[in-house]
Amino acid sequence: MKARWILVLVPLSFGFLAHAGCAEPPSCSPGYDGPFDNRDRKIAPHWDTDWICLAPSPPPPPPPPPPDLGGYKPPDPPGPKDPEAVARAAIFIESCLPYDYESNVNARIDRTYSAIMARSFDRALAERVNCFKDKSNGCEAVRECLGYLLTSDEPTAEPGCKDGVSMRRVGSPPDLRNRWLDCAGLGLQCYDRPYPSCGLPEFSCDSETFVPHCTSDEAPRNCIGHAEVGTDSWQTAPSCAGFGLTCTADASEARCTGLGPACDATFETRYWDYLADFRDGIACENETTLRACVNGHEQLVDCTAQGQGFSCIGGSRPRCGLDFQCDEYQSLNQDFGRPICDGPELFICNSGVRMWIDCRSLGFEKCDPTLRICRPGAKDAAEK
Repeated sequence: MKARWILVLVPLSFGFLAHAGCAEPPSCSPGYDGPFDNRDRKIAPHWDTDWICLAPSPPPPPPPPPPDLGGYKPPDPPGPKDPEAVARAAIFIESCLPYDYESNVNARIDRTYSAIMARSFDRALAERVNCFKDKSNGCEAVRECLGYLLTSDEPTAEPGCKDGVSMRRVGSPPDLRNRWLDCAGLGLQCYDRPYPSCGLPEFSCDSETFVPHCTSDEAPRNCIGHAEVGTDSWQTAPSCAGFGLTCTADASEARCTGLGPACDATFETRYWDYLADFRDGIACENETTLRACVNGHEQLVDCTAQGQGFSCIGGSRPRCGLDFQCDEYQSLNQDFGRPICDGPELFICNSGVRMWIDCRSLGFEKCDPTLRICRPGAKDAAEK
């Protein structure tokens, strides 16, 4: 009697089962894997068949596309910064980037005017404050102005770089978030070392053997350790000459320094935070010029180039600014100089001027007296 094949498709959790009713191995239909030996009934114990064909499991769903981050974000035009835009940008950024920074609005205001940040990402933020001047939509403003968005964790989203967008998981279970950042929109590259980030390229180095040095075009090179991931890398830094400074190096670090005689700095500038800092004032040379100590050498600083309406403010700590009603520099060293809340209003120090800004006018609900920022921020929004 001639054998007859019977093909039965039975849905299983892993695909489909092709059942052949004969002791000889069948051939499988196109698209099925096998035949698999089921004579011991281990593959399909509930089916009385010796050979089976299995349909492959469906592929996993593709990862979700990046959210709309708004495309390219042009930097502010050259010239002194608008104090109102600087203040509002600092509040938005400090309130909405809680996983990246220890919030301090006054410190961010201060360094936006007077410091050159070592990390290209921080410099990119300082170059894009004007966009925030008329914003009143809370953390949505940070997406619109910087291409930054914090969302609830999507398990299928893959950390890394894709089409110039960085995705990184932040927080810890059960409080995981997906941090999206459009590096290309800030004119930066996306790279995966030591974790998905935006910036200029970083290259592997050995901090034990790396020698800090200056390049031929006056750019500092330092090897920086990333303890959290156990790697070392050196950062691509811009030329000091582009900021009117020169590059000097010793056995411990390379840095941008002033062009004048040696001076004693009153506070330390860490090379992994700042390329240069013009806040260490010595005296006012005239109404608009500050003589500052920049990494151990004097430098003349044009205050009018830092902020609109700025002049050289004398006193116990000469600096560039608008007034001396408050001292934002203290926010770097002690609790006194940090912002405070009065109901929904945040009290800040902006270029030496006391300012009250109602968080509600920026699209937030309240002022957080503990964190001293406006809330709800990005984390709160992701939890809703």
